Amino acid sequence: MGDFLELPDGNILISYYEKNGGIIRTDNALNFKQHYLFKQSGYENPELNQIWSLFRDEKGIVWAPNQKKSVLKLSLSNNKLWEDNDQSEDDGINSIKQGSDGDVWMAYWSKGLGRVNNRKRTQNYYTSFLYPDMSVRRRVQSILVDENKVWVGSFQNGLQVFDIRKEKFTEAFIVNERDKNSISSNTILDIIRYNKDTLLLATEMGVNIFDTKRNIFTAITSKDGLPNNIVLGLMRDAHADIWVVCSGGGLCKINMQNLAITTYNINDGIIDNIFSGRIYSLKNGTALIAASNSFISLRLQNLLHRRRRQMYRLQGSVFLKKKK
Repeated sequence: MGDFLELPDGNILISYYEKNGGIIRTDNALNFKQHYLFKQSGYENPELNQIWSLFRDEKGIVWAPNQKKSVLKLSLSNNKLWEDNDQSEDDGINSIKQGSDGDVWMAYWSKGLGRVNNRKRTQNYYTSFLYPDMSVRRRVQSILVDENKVWVGSFQNGLQVFDIRKEKFTEAFIVNERDKNSISSNTILDIIRYNKDTLLLATEMGVNIFDTKRNIFTAITSKDGLPNNIVLGLMRDAHADIWVVCSGGGLCKINMQNLAITTYNINDGIIDNIFSGRIYSLKNGTALIAASNSFISLRLQNLLHRRRRQMYRLQGSVFLKKKK
């Protein structure tokens, strides 16, 4: 599986990171509607249709970076699908986000942070990470765009902070084994905002709660109850709890009031827990999670109710010893 994107009309786009996987369009109940595949000279190109991620710009055009290191674009008004080579510069794109000013920011596989300025019609790449000796790679795994800065989750170069006005990286947070309040991993796979002063990071060494005012990190790892330390994705629910997707199997919920962790598995109806991507929240409260050979749709509220019923039944059960 690749990525998910909910459209304004409630329809859902699902991309597939498989050769000729393409993009599937469903209704809000996940009923199939259409399969988009790009063809060149009448033939399907497997790598072009092997989609990495999905993004919808302010004009309603869907961007779909692919294995061929280009970007497919889809106009939903006429279902036209075309290849835009200008956006990728022969590099893979892990994620795309748009700022409030309309600029598009891209997390590149090897060319760092990319920016498309639609007003000036320019495209720039920023690779001058701080602490560059940490890794020769300039790979960006995740980005979060704020008003004046971009939080950049890198591969082995820590959490880099890009100043939009100065157009350069001005701060970086890397592992410091002598400081218990430092970030726990130099690889950040997902970044979400929890509140005004707090970011949450999915890293290769657990979940990091980052106090941006005091520059303090609090790590939650398998020692605290996570099913796995490699965290692929995070999602904040309506109750301000955090749902965590771990690599190799593991979905859990963190109560942000007391940091208690609840793990969910096959007993809760999760039939495929070999997760391969992030968790995506729909407007109706459903969570979509990419798995090894499928994707999972979970009504989180129903999952919580089911767990409560199981606990109630367990508390009221009587176990009798069998007679010999």
